[in-house]
Amino acid sequence: MLHLGMGPALATLNNIAGPITGFFTGPLVGATSDSLTSPYGRRRPVIVVGLVATWVAGMLFASAEHLLPKEKAIMFAAPMYWVMDVTINILQTPHRALVADLASDEQQVPMQVVFVCLMAIGNFVAFSIMQIYDVTVEHMFELMLLVCALNTAAVAIQFLVATETPLARDPDKEGAGACAPVVDVAKAVKGSPRILYHLAFVQCLVWIGLTSWNLYAGQWFGVSVYGGDETAEPGSPEHEAYARGETQFAQGGQCKAVLGLVSSLVIILVLLHTKIPPRLVYAPRASSAGPSWGFWPPSSSSRTVSSR
Repeated sequence: MLHLGMGPALATLNNIAGPITGFFTGPLVGATSDSLTSPYGRRRPVIVVGLVATWVAGMLFASAEHLLPKEKAIMFAAPMYWVMDVTINILQTPHRALVADLASDEQQVPMQVVFVCLMAIGNFVAFSIMQIYDVTVEHMFELMLLVCALNTAAVAIQFLVATETPLARDPDKEGAGACAPVVDVAKAVKGSPRILYHLAFVQCLVWIGLTSWNLYAGQWFGVSVYGGDETAEPGSPEHEAYARGETQFAQGGQCKAVLGLVSSLVIILVLLHTKIPPRLVYAPRASSAGPSWGFWPPSSSSRTVSSR
């Protein structure tokens, strides 16, 4: 946003897109996926829609400065940033539910361990991608293209090995219409215990903290720690200092991903082999690694609503 000319205050405010869109999009997408009666299954059609939408929104967002004059690009890129966050939530929401759907009762815990490991690997790869270019913001299109291609490859592999059993249509819900997921979410929230609101509030705080690190720490390293300036002339001391700051941020993120993987595995072992209350185990994990700590195995009765 700063690169395209948006003021610092407005650029900061615009970055609340992720937590806000995720808070509303996740439950709606989960409810839609849970009741989908497509012949291809419940999860995979939603994943495909999310993937295609992310390609479109991501490419439009990343190419804004190439499609329009720079003084007008921000007017297109800012709202497209919100659209892209919505599409990403559509893409990612059904994945864990698909794992829970296809795993047997005995496989639930091992598969959740695999899921956590792959998330940590994904974080490591993401921070590694940041090291391809000295100043990442100058190569948004190339990086977005790479990210979308990696997501496409992952989904393709998933579809090669995952076969869903289509959900039979419920005659009681015939004619429910497109608003049925909204109604389902409203009913679920209305009848939920108070602890759900407590957990939702905690999750929001975790997302805010995670967003602050991911979106601002890189600039803090480049500008405040190393005294650089990404708008300076390429090859100048200020420009090179900013690049060094981004490199350090990326290396810190790689270490964070490795520690996140180790701590996840340790906590899973603690939960499986001790009687320590889960809340005492989740608290430090949540404060250190963000939303990826939700790795507990769903029971067989909860798999149909696990994406909610």
